[in-house]
Amino acid sequence: MRKGRRGPYDANHTTRKKITEAVSAAAEHSGTDQPAPGKVIAELNLGFWRYLTVNRHDQLWRTHLHRTFPQGTKRIDVRDRVDQLHSLRNRVAHHEPLLQLPLAVRHRDLLAVAGLLSPRLRDHIADHSPVPAVLADRP
Repeated sequence: MRKGRRGPYDANHTTRKKITEAVSAAAEHSGTDQPAPGKVIAELNLGFWRYLTVNRHDQLWRTHLHRTFPQGTKRIDVRDRVDQLHSLRNRVAHHEPLLQLPLAVRHRDLLAVAGLLSPRLRDHIADHSPVPAVLADRP
């Protein structure tokens, strides 16, 4: 914990809170006090995962999260792509215009992040995604 303007600063306070809320929600949905890890993960939103790659979690990346990705993957590269996807998701959720966005680039970002997590996942998305065909048909 480092010192902040208003006393000790805990960079992980929000992260722990979100995990606690996810465990509670998963327990409620599954009717058990000890929900399966997969159920807890399903309760965590994209914003949670996005914020695990920000600068303040660099120590977490260096000690643990880097193992999730292929050797040599840089936190900043994951952060930048996930930030762009998060921004796109928010625009869609708020019914904002998308026509001027580089949607093909965002689709490549999605495939890149999926490929870092699992090449099979990336291939599955690429094989089943209607995005390239929809973008080819757009005015």
